[in-house]
Amino acid sequence: MESLNSNFQERQLHELQQMQDKAKESYMVSFQLLHSHLKVLSNKYLRGTQIEGGFKRAFSTLFDQDDQTFTSTMFVNMDKQEKRLSKEEFQELESFNAFRHMESLRESILERAKHKREKGKRVNDRIMQSKKRKGNSSKALDAGLVVTESNETDLERHVLSNRSENDTHTDDADINSVNDK
Repeated sequence: MESLNSNFQERQLHELQQMQDKAKESYMVSFQLLHSHLKVLSNKYLRGTQIEGGFKRAFSTLFDQDDQTFTSTMFVNMDKQEKRLSKEEFQELESFNAFRHMESLRESILERAKHKREKGKRVNDRIMQSKKRKGNSSKALDAGLVVTESNETDLERHVLSNRSENDTHTDDADINSVNDK
């Protein structure tokens, strides 16, 4: 269940990452197009043409600054933005790698805990089996003692009865010899 949840989260994260990558790629393409257009506009090829004059007047009216200042500022800002996006991309990649590493650590910890529980269960089962064997062997020992005790009792009876029989024969022998006299 946890692996399904983990897989779902990873898919969502992967989809978000793809969306961000596409957006960044789109932004970078737009920046590159703007950059190339600004280069063309600031290029020396337009100098002295009617397009240059019309562009400068329109630009001054729209942005309240000349095209050279705007172009220079735009280039600097574009370079900064490109570096920032690259840095963010690197940080996101590192964050994503760190997230994956943390996820793998979590899975590893869960797996180790599972193995530890299984090992504990096996150890407990062995202990219980050992206790059962000890219990069975002690019962067998008790039964052996009972048999031995009863055998000893039978043996003692047998010995006592043999003695008494022997004593009787001896007594009879004494009696006979006395009577014989």
